[in-house]
Amino acid sequence: MRIKKILCIILSLAAICAPFSGCTPKDEEEPTYNISKIKVDNAKLNEIETQVDDILNRNEFHGSAVISMNNQKIYSKSFGYLDPGKNHKLNSKSQYPIGTLTMGITSAAVLKLEAEKKLSLKDKLSKYFYLKENGQFLNEITIEDLIKCQCAFGNYTSDQKNNPERWAQLERYFKAEHPDLYNEKISELIEANILHNGLTEGTKNVYSNFYLLGRIVAKVTGGSYSKYVQKNIFDKLGMKHTGFMNSRFKICGLDMNNKKWVLYSNNSRLKNFGYLYSTLGIVSCTDDMHKFYTGLLSGKLGVDFVKKIRYSYATNSFGFYKYSNKVRISSRLSYYCAYVNINFQNNEVVVLLSNSIGKTDVVNTGMDMYDVISSKVNGLIIDDVQSENN
Repeated sequence: MRIKKILCIILSLAAICAPFSGCTPKDEEEPTYNISKIKVDNAKLNEIETQVDDILNRNEFHGSAVISMNNQKIYSKSFGYLDPGKNHKLNSKSQYPIGTLTMGITSAAVLKLEAEKKLSLKDKLSKYFYLKENGQFLNEITIEDLIKCQCAFGNYTSDQKNNPERWAQLERYFKAEHPDLYNEKISELIEANILHNGLTEGTKNVYSNFYLLGRIVAKVTGGSYSKYVQKNIFDKLGMKHTGFMNSRFKICGLDMNNKKWVLYSNNSRLKNFGYLYSTLGIVSCTDDMHKFYTGLLSGKLGVDFVKKIRYSYATNSFGFYKYSNKVRISSRLSYYCAYVNINFQNNEVVVLLSNSIGKTDVVNTGMDMYDVISSKVNGLIIDDVQSENN
């Protein structure tokens, strides 16, 4: 009986840790596209696949790519490996740090709380933050100013150099046996640093803005940013391979220019969710990012994201760069790169996640892919059937 109990505990711990360990799920054949619920012109679809394959191979893309239209996948492929030993092929469930794509998820959390009438974008920051001295600016800035990048704070990621005493205090909480406490203390200290440094002139720094938005989510829900996002976004959309950066994630990327793998085993900040938080701290895969963007566009989260961003006066809004009828965002975190481009006209979504830096930037690769889709979109879908995503 005792052995049976111990075995159950071990299996339970393994199930909890597996999704966030940085390992790829068992290698499996993945369909190139999923068109079971829409009718398409197969000749055009084959042309898209051939041309996209050519772009990714020409640019030595090492990672996973997905393209969807009207909330259905039309392309999904992976190239390369997760590890230097080439033991695990990358697939659509392979996890990558998504970097600044995290900001789109943070925006969704804020907009969801607004839809639930738990906050308003017009709320002043003084409702959520307090400064004993020089805090007048908190009465002038709103949540909307943060999420639309209409105010400028200093870069919190430079505080390690500017405030060594504060960071020394922060590092004292770095105990492997108390990760939740560590993350909470880090987020509190970084919040204090951002507010203490106050507003700055010149270039607007989105990192500090979205860090404060994550802190607002935590304060409004009375819990934590990560728990709210897990329950109300990841679980709701079935994002089973998405989580938050932690010390177990393997920071390992491929330098395509020098043909060598680069390990970041000692870089604690890149493994630390408390540091990366609501700005850079999420780990995901192309399958799940497809679920997130199509869920956001189709209203599954109870948020009218399309209306919010299309009618926003700001170029940088809700974690995206807005241009014409489209939005995009890209990220580079060490040797991990990420890119997304969304066209609202046909709900076209292109997502690239990579664990390497190749001879061509992931942004240019993604834009080339998008150009292929745009040139082939007319007549591709013969009969669009509205249905639930897989």
